[in-house]
Amino acid sequence: DSVKNDATLVEQARQNLKYQLFTFANSAVFNTKTIKLTPWWESSIKALTVVSAVLAGMGAIISIGLTFVPAKKED
Repeated sequence: DSVKNDATLVEQARQNLKYQLFTFANSAVFNTKTIKLTPWWESSIKALTVVSAVLAGMGAIISIGLTFVPAKKED
């Protein structure tokens, strides 16, 4: 009960906490950099998706072309 009413102890605890927070804020913890790193497999999946989309588009164009272009008639 005497600790709760001790104003000097409370003031010293607040001062100590202020110093700790100041030290933490100015430490190397906040001096870090975040680097975006893409794994090799993610790049491979993206490349495979692009190649598949291009091939599918070419196939669709060829299919439409063969459907609407009349076949040559041989005499």
